[in-house]
Amino acid sequence: MPVSCRPAACAVGLVAVLLSCGFARLARADDGRTRFGLAAGVLVPTALHVGGKTQTAEPGPILLIGFDRPVGRDLPFEYGGFLDVGSFTAGGTQEQVNLLQLGLSGFWDLPGTWGGLLRFGGRVGYRHLFADGHAFDGVRGAAVDLVGQFIKEVSKNFVGQIEVGLLTEPIGGNSRGLVFFGPFPAIAIGMCF
Repeated sequence: MPVSCRPAACAVGLVAVLLSCGFARLARADDGRTRFGLAAGVLVPTALHVGGKTQTAEPGPILLIGFDRPVGRDLPFEYGGFLDVGSFTAGGTQEQVNLLQLGLSGFWDLPGTWGGLLRFGGRVGYRHLFADGHAFDGVRGAAVDLVGQFIKEVSKNFVGQIEVGLLTEPIGGNSRGLVFFGPFPAIAIGMCF
């Protein structure tokens, strides 16, 4: 299997597992228990700094998977983890770059906003970029993201989620040099369970 197919295969497998486990008990937007979120959308790269040179990039798909748990019953804070996979096109060679990131997240909740749950927070973790070309292959760095989410019960059996984020990599690189970028806007729509 080519390198460029690995994130998609991992994402499809993980989505299948989450969906099979999650539909047994769909979450409410504000029920105070562990929440799993699954959203798909688009990542809009701006510019990447690779080995002292700036390269342009074009949008690509992203899949966001997360789970969160309340800190306490009466506190408006949640903590959890995330796994994101995606890809985008970079450089004049139209090289596909695959993105995998995982780490910890924290959110501040505003329940009752527009009839749902509005959340603001951040994510910190590990990011890995890989591609067929040498400039972006094997890039490891820090994922530092800002995130906003709106979660609302759309029907009795469906809780919808809209997520807007800014992805940054303030430090990272591979054997060819430093690689950093940011912010990359991302928007995704999905569900919680």
